[in-house]
Amino acid sequence: HIGDWWGPTQKNQYADININYDNQTINETTNKLLEGTLIYPVIKKDRTWGEKTINNHNFKFEKLAAVVKIKEPKFVFAHFVLPHQPYFFDEHCNPLPESGARDHKNYLKQLKCTNQKIKTLINQILENSTKPPIIILQSDEGPFTSEEFDGSQGEKIDWRKLSKKALKSHMLILNAYYFPSKDTKDVLYQHITPVNSFRILFNLYFGTEYELLQDKSYIFEDSKHPYKFIDVTDKLRDEK
Repeated sequence: HIGDWWGPTQKNQYADININYDNQTINETTNKLLEGTLIYPVIKKDRTWGEKTINNHNFKFEKLAAVVKIKEPKFVFAHFVLPHQPYFFDEHCNPLPESGARDHKNYLKQLKCTNQKIKTLINQILENSTKPPIIILQSDEGPFTSEEFDGSQGEKIDWRKLSKKALKSHMLILNAYYFPSKDTKDVLYQHITPVNSFRILFNLYFGTEYELLQDKSYIFEDSKHPYKFIDVTDKLRDEK
């Protein structure tokens, strides 16, 4: 399990191996407060939040590429908070100043860097694996439309009041599969959602006969009701 600073995927108690940069749980707000104290240079090897974030991302790409050296069969989950803000990479993966960490103009720059890093990573995995690996590459959300999210990350938004445009933008995700030695033209389809990813994988490689579930999309009312799901499938598929 290769986690990130985001709490829910930082660590997995069921994983045999947890890999996380410094295994730190300090969030951005706490880190910013500590930066102004005398103790900060003693307890931190990274001078700033930006430096820590950049080092964290680079560390994880390096460690994930090295996982192929483990000879035993393995299931690997890795969460990268990229190209999500804060934006600390330009299009060539050089550091950006912290003053632009929340500037949406830097989103495309960090996205281009992320694409480069992911392509390099996948090539490394393919080239160094003794057996062809199965790879699923997914994003968890699309971009926020600035006019409706108004610079927030959805935490103060009533999702029921968002326009169809904003919902479609945010709920479009990348969902890519590498299933070596298998014919997938009859099993993968345009509107597949992650709920069926592993059902298809198990059926193809392990001889199971899982039925596919309905591909649906859900929102919640707001950040205070994260488990109050609202089905917006028909709304998203309506072309009007």
